[in-house]
Amino acid sequence: MTKSATREAADKVTFTQAEVNSAVALKAPIANPVFTGDATVSTGNLVIGTNGKGIDFSANADSSATGASTTSELLDDYEEGTWTPAFGRNGGTQPSVVYSEQVGSYTKVGNMVFLTGDMGITSISIPSNGTLTITGMPFTNGGGHNPTGSFTTNRFHLYRARGQLVHVSSNKLGFLGQANATGSGTWDWEPVTALDGDESIRFAITYQV
Repeated sequence: MTKSATREAADKVTFTQAEVNSAVALKAPIANPVFTGDATVSTGNLVIGTNGKGIDFSANADSSATGASTTSELLDDYEEGTWTPAFGRNGGTQPSVVYSEQVGSYTKVGNMVFLTGDMGITSISIPSNGTLTITGMPFTNGGGHNPTGSFTTNRFHLYRARGQLVHVSSNKLGFLGQANATGSGTWDWEPVTALDGDESIRFAITYQV
């Protein structure tokens, strides 16, 4: 095995996948192997075989900022995917919507989710008014706080000023703004009647799970 290994630096040796397989076949598994130099996987992936395990960064120095407290230094998840955002109302009978566009994507790193969506509608039937929501999120919000996302709309009939995209609940987004369109008064949710069948929206939000 050592004859065909190529030395790239004084402390770095690269092996082919066949050489690694051959070496592993000759020995029993090592419970806790330790590498003193860099380790390179020339082909294939580094597979984490147990849920909740990952890359441990505990050797790095923790934050020294006043009030900061480290809760984890384990990178235990990474995921990319798509999701299907849908307009709804927060409770009761849901509106019937015909979409011209209804796509979303997400990236999850550790316990943080970056979510995007593009939606367009051509018609909507609203059984009764209520809070306008976006449903279908791939992960529920579990961070104990309510982050604000960004959005841009076309033809929305927004009734409130300073609108913000936030979580209505752990798995729904909504539009929160000040009751008075001039930017004063109490904060309240945008109603489903902000839509009448010719609107589009593009949005993004990052939140904790």
